[in-house]
Amino acid sequence: MKANHSNFSFVLRILTPILSSFVLHSCLPPEPPSQELRIDLTDPIQRQIMDLQDRQDKDSLYLLLHSSVPEYRYLAARAFASIRNEESVDSLAPLLKDPIPDIRAMSAYAIGQTGSSTALPYLKDAFNREDIHGADGQFNRAILEATGKCGGAEELALLSSINTYELQDTLLLEGLTLGIYRLALKSVTSAEGTKKMVVYASNPEVPSGARLIAAHYLARVPRLDLATYTSVLTEGLKQTANPDIAMALVSAFAKTKTAEAGQTLVELYQNTDDYRIKVNILSALGNFDYATSKELAAAALRDDHWAVREGAGSYFLNHGNTSDAPLYRQLARDSLASMTRVAMYRAALRHLPDTSMTAKSYLSYEIRRSFDQSTDPYEKAALLMALSEFPWNYRSIPQLGFADQHPAVRVAAVQALQNISESEKFGTYFGAGFSIRRNILEYLLQAIQSEDPGMMAVAAQALCFPDRNYAQFFPDLTLLKQALEKLELPREIETWYELKRAIAFIGGEPLEEPLNKPGFSHPIDWTNTIFDIENPELTLFTNKGKIVLHLFPELAPGSVANIIQLAIQGFYDNKVFHRTVPNFVVQGGCPRGDGYGSLDYAIRSE
Repeated sequence: MKANHSNFSFVLRILTPILSSFVLHSCLPPEPPSQELRIDLTDPIQRQIMDLQDRQDKDSLYLLLHSSVPEYRYLAARAFASIRNEESVDSLAPLLKDPIPDIRAMSAYAIGQTGSSTALPYLKDAFNREDIHGADGQFNRAILEATGKCGGAEELALLSSINTYELQDTLLLEGLTLGIYRLALKSVTSAEGTKKMVVYASNPEVPSGARLIAAHYLARVPRLDLATYTSVLTEGLKQTANPDIAMALVSAFAKTKTAEAGQTLVELYQNTDDYRIKVNILSALGNFDYATSKELAAAALRDDHWAVREGAGSYFLNHGNTSDAPLYRQLARDSLASMTRVAMYRAALRHLPDTSMTAKSYLSYEIRRSFDQSTDPYEKAALLMALSEFPWNYRSIPQLGFADQHPAVRVAAVQALQNISESEKFGTYFGAGFSIRRNILEYLLQAIQSEDPGMMAVAAQALCFPDRNYAQFFPDLTLLKQALEKLELPREIETWYELKRAIAFIGGEPLEEPLNKPGFSHPIDWTNTIFDIENPELTLFTNKGKIVLHLFPELAPGSVANIIQLAIQGFYDNKVFHRTVPNFVVQGGCPRGDGYGSLDYAIRSE
């Protein structure tokens, strides 16, 4: 451990076969309070408020909303933003008139977090129309976003009709686009709202924050018809230097599905060196003519960056065709990187004609041989998933994977069985498949009896697939209930939930709600020295380079204290990033190396 000026650094040794750059876009609170408010982690009362948030002690927090100390009112409102309790709306509403701007903004944010329509009259009344272009921008931004979180079609019409905000009104434009975006995430959309977001996303003069939000709206909201906006989006994409905006615009652009758009994406791929944009283009090309894209994707299989190669493999897996299946098989035999080779094996096995049983069987033999020769558990896991593309491999998959030493391989074996069980081609291969379903069920029950939490969780998920009607083979629920009782909480809460869901499904009963969730079990460790350091950072050293994490103890003291304590204990040493999805997520630090490992305590989401 070393302290240097205002920064804290600690070394975590994390090994990973692949590591992706990524951007986190999540539900973030308003900007940290200005100098008018002082968040002081040495103040015992402020600590107490954060402890009350951690314990979700609403009654005590209600009293603090009326405190004469502004910092206490602010932190109490922020606590309710984390708790998200609809009953808190009436108590938070008076703070929308608080004399401190930061408290007003936090109250609006907290009210929005409830998602309650009862908040709408308060929000509309509180919007500061007299200072629309002035100092209360952060508050109005929060009001607009909260309106989207709590509103419906009427609020969408209102937001979509606003045309008075100027390009220099950065916070208002961010609030407006966030409001429309939040409504869309609740499946509330309109042609007018989409048109406004196209205009904002495509205009390089719009502030980058609002433009990014609008671009993500266009990329993520399903079933948008953007064909009429092809020309506008083309110009917007060409005038975009920000890679984050470009990535989102590429995904949005794909929804136009016009020949012009497909050609534009191919040209952009050829003219960019940014691997992140290339990954999104490869994904987007699935919406266009295969014949015009396959050469580009085939060349991408040999790209220098692993993420681009993975994107190319996914392209052929998801968008390949039967006539090119022999080509995929040949590519898998060429000198490709190992995981790319596995991806092409999987694409070949998926796209070979269902009538080519001999070819599929021999290709499965090649994959099994690669499995036997591999020493990389993640490659072996991928090979098992490749085998699942041919349903007749349902016998060999558990034989290969269930007894493997590495949890990731064992879990992948169950996931492969689940893939076969839920395959659209199940009936093509097995017909009614009465005996096959019983055989697969036996393997799933074997996984549940393994006491491996990862295998148990995936097997429980598979039991809930309605088309296979596994319930008809159950004499009773004893086996599932016995497995449930053996789980250790909160360490194995994910598996516990999946088993509860399976028991309800097989038993034909409604799922018990709310399910028991981990209670308060790990108080914030205020003795941690991290709270004495300004602007702390945590450095991870991996075999792919260095990652610097910026820590925000004033926003998330429990999470920050926890990761520091685990680092000091050496918990992260020699851990892997077990899951990496380009331009989406990187997950690491699991003790098992498969995502199903945990600790004997839980911390609150802050």
